[in-house]
Amino acid sequence: MRIAPRDGDASLLALTPVAGPAATDEVVESGGVRLFLEFSTAAVLRDKVLDARMDDRGSAGFLISAPACEKHRG
Repeated sequence: MRIAPRDGDASLLALTPVAGPAATDEVVESGGVRLFLEFSTAAVLRDKVLDARMDDRGSAGFLISAPACEKHRG
């Protein structure tokens, strides 16, 4: 899977199935899953968490979130 700006708009991201990374992509691996991040997207997502879930109908959904900072937890 590759995450990159959608239609050249850096404020919108697209997740696209691909066979391999582009020459300038950053490759991230976790739990046997490989993600390819377009170089500008990699910088934006560096401190984020990608969560993948299946809904009741079997469709995949994705959520990108920022983990809570330890010093700001109550």
